[in-house]
Amino acid sequence: MRTGLVVIAEMMQEELARVVGPKGKQNPERVASVTAAPRPRVVLGSRTVPVRRPRAVRTDGGGEVGLDTYAVFSSSDL
Repeated sequence: MRTGLVVIAEMMQEELARVVGPKGKQNPERVASVTAAPRPRVVLGSRTVPVRRPRAVRTDGGGEVGLDTYAVFSSSDL
């Protein structure tokens, strides 16, 4: 179970880096920035377990950027 959570977290961080850019690097052209994250639940091994979901919001005020990785794992119909 723990390995699965680590894999999910790494996948979400990788996707977030593609959207926002590498952590710690300044990029005036970025379209989103990282913000505080809630503790949602994902489906893993037929159970729902809490995860740390990274969050990003659009720099133009357009709201939150959805992560496809989270959408897949948070769905109860895998």
